[in-house]
Amino acid sequence: MPFAVTEKDAQDIRRLIPLNTLSSSRFEALCSELAIEEAPRGGLLFKQGDAKNELIYVLNGSVALQAGGMELDLIVGGTEGARFALAHQIPRKVSAVAKDQVRFIRVNSADLNQIAETGSSPFSSTPSTYEVSEFGEGEEIDWMTALLRSRIFRRLSPTSLQNLIFKLEEVHVAAGQVIVHQDEPGDFFYIIKKGHCRVSRKPSAHAKEVRLAELKASDTFGEAA
Repeated sequence: MPFAVTEKDAQDIRRLIPLNTLSSSRFEALCSELAIEEAPRGGLLFKQGDAKNELIYVLNGSVALQAGGMELDLIVGGTEGARFALAHQIPRKVSAVAKDQVRFIRVNSADLNQIAETGSSPFSSTPSTYEVSEFGEGEEIDWMTALLRSRIFRRLSPTSLQNLIFKLEEVHVAAGQVIVHQDEPGDFFYIIKKGHCRVSRKPSAHAKEVRLAELKASDTFGEAA
């Protein structure tokens, strides 16, 4: 039997991506429509091939993603991996099976996209906005939340944003290594997760290098690519 969202549940749901980009009023309206569902050990949250357009998030418990009789991944509620919707591709490429008692929510993707693209919501008649909370001094910055402040990313619908985030690849670069060479064709859009990068340019082949900027965590470059 589904249960209403409690204050503690709302705090956990607020961490989920991209639900953490909704304004406070819109997020409250969304929570008023959500229900917490439970699945016993061995229960199916969805099966391979399902095409229902919804995002499913694990709040508590662990869920195995399975295909062809094999367990491909294990998602545990409360971890960083659980901030993303389970196997979001439609139709589902895997089945989601509860490994123990699981609490989870379902969010209709179309509802989220309606909020982002038209400014209206099925949950309320008032206009909607996106917001990313400011960070207090001394707090550790969540680089992904900081990233959502970017003009480029905030133009995407929530489900498109989630699809893009799943395609991110983490790359480790040694100090002094050149990531992008001047005048070479662009290849990727880069996001600095940790560390600093220096941006410089030579006006001509034999000219002295000119330092243009210093980039830090959550800054981006390579937008043209």
